[in-house]
Amino acid sequence: MHFCFVSTSRGSYFMTELLRAISAATVSSGHTAEIVYDEYPRGDGERTYVVIPHEFHAWGNPRGFPRPEQRARTIALCTENPGTEWFEATYQLVEEFGVAASINRSSATELQRRGILCAHLQLGYTPLWDTWSRKESSERPLDALYLGAADPRRDPLLAGIGSRLWARECQFLVPPLEPRSGPRPDFLKGTDKYHRLRSAKILLNLHRTTSAAFEWMRFLEAICNGCVVVSEPCLDNEPLLADEHFVEVEVGSMAGVVERLLDDPERLRELSAQAYDFVRSELPMTAAGERLGELAAELPRRPPRTGSQFYASAQPPQTPALESPEAFDEVSEALATATETSRRAPGASRGASTGHVRGTLFRKLAKRVLRGRANGVEVVAQTPSYRDSRPRVTTLSVMPSGREREGIEVLRSVAGASRGGLELLIHSDSSDRIGPDLTSFLDAHPALPAMVVREAFEPTLAGARNTLAELARGEYLLVLPAAGGIYPSTVTRLSAALDRDPSAIFSYPMIAALDGETPVELRGSLPWEPERLTRGNWIDAIALIRRQGLADLGGYSTDPALSGYEDFDFWCKCAEAGATGAHVPQVLGWHPQTEDSEPADIAALSVRARTLMQERYPTLFLSADHASKHR
Repeated sequence: MHFCFVSTSRGSYFMTELLRAISAATVSSGHTAEIVYDEYPRGDGERTYVVIPHEFHAWGNPRGFPRPEQRARTIALCTENPGTEWFEATYQLVEEFGVAASINRSSATELQRRGILCAHLQLGYTPLWDTWSRKESSERPLDALYLGAADPRRDPLLAGIGSRLWARECQFLVPPLEPRSGPRPDFLKGTDKYHRLRSAKILLNLHRTTSAAFEWMRFLEAICNGCVVVSEPCLDNEPLLADEHFVEVEVGSMAGVVERLLDDPERLRELSAQAYDFVRSELPMTAAGERLGELAAELPRRPPRTGSQFYASAQPPQTPALESPEAFDEVSEALATATETSRRAPGASRGASTGHVRGTLFRKLAKRVLRGRANGVEVVAQTPSYRDSRPRVTTLSVMPSGREREGIEVLRSVAGASRGGLELLIHSDSSDRIGPDLTSFLDAHPALPAMVVREAFEPTLAGARNTLAELARGEYLLVLPAAGGIYPSTVTRLSAALDRDPSAIFSYPMIAALDGETPVELRGSLPWEPERLTRGNWIDAIALIRRQGLADLGGYSTDPALSGYEDFDFWCKCAEAGATGAHVPQVLGWHPQTEDSEPADIAALSVRARTLMQERYPTLFLSADHASKHR
């Protein structure tokens, strides 16, 4: 029997990976298979088709939608869980096909309850997902890994969990909820993803929206690479068992459980081995291939709805193919032998070389100096250790009038992060001298190199930062918010990111926004994407900047029209110059939700500020406009 798996080059590659694994399983079951992209083949022959209906409907080529006789020979594969909008989209489409199959029992049961002929398709072990092969000597430098698209429920939960895991080596990869056909720093494909799982001890799993269904593909990919899954309670996990093949825990206790597991490597090894051995011996993916063969034997079958109500009215996709079907040639090779390990699909990568970036900066911006330094800078106070210190990192803290208590909380977090090589510069409001809270802080931390300055006039935030930057002695400048704080590992991790990437002018982490003590938002979760700056600012207030890079770019803008948008303007300035930012995908800071933050949507800027930024950074905005017109 010959199977034709129909995928898309515009939609999520996650779906292509699933079809690829099931395709290999049909080959292992004695059938033949092929994968096609974006449209059903013109010639029919004796093919049995397998398609993920909502994905193909959204991103397939309408000119290649299936004819009635092809729909009669199609198995509609349901990948979504009840309680989500994607499941409802699937339900609207499956009646147009001969039969449906679901990778989740709860989905199959719900579709059957609604009158849809649907079978359960059990996923399992495939060598395509296994880059570990139970080599227990493999290094696992990552303590905790998270792989999940942005979601209004999951993101605040991750912010809370991450806030407790600052001492651990973590990577939280949270791509935006949009089609991801090409690789991104926060969206791993194929071998890259499996290698990352092989390098991690624990994979965190949180449920999206209202669904608590078991994420079979996510769990199996982790298990195949020896990574222990720690998850919220799930439905439909049988035959996998909690506390034997994965760890099940309520969200409020998840960080504590992760900490205990990391401190018990023998328990981690036991869970990893048990899950891998069970899946490999008792849950082979070939069973899914055999089940597809059984369903195909019952086709063609006239679909309950034959008018192609949804496919006939579909509109052409609105985004271009990021990768052509030819970019997936390795899929065909994998189908030839079900035991071949996957290879990374080729794709274009963005980013300038170090030499190019530095050359661009110095050609365009050399010999420019920081703006905003005033002759009237007065040193108000110093700690005894300030004069003789040789810092690598200078922390810049601008303490606005009336917010000294909040500012002291920020400074205490810096003191907790200091392990030598750090100094603290504080710009105090010019209307008075040093307040009692700040005096008490300095007296309590004599070993922390710190200096307080003020100016004869009250500068803007940008002007105050520029003044502190000129006084800084460190190679790196740590910019802090007016309220909130950092963790003891923050400076080390941000510094390491700049050390690894000489082309980056700054590094920035994820931030937990708090309502009282409750995390309500995860900020700074996206990697450096210059074009996205033309839509808004996602980088929060905490960042580590190269002092020389700030000077080369002329410092922070003191234009009154950009007051309140100082950081946003500087990120755009970096992008215009061809420089980059290094993202550290870990929660390394916090601040109150009520803390003023620069607008996430550029439409929220004043008309004057928006117009000014478009004039200041024409290359950035014109290139983004060009890209949007060709989507």
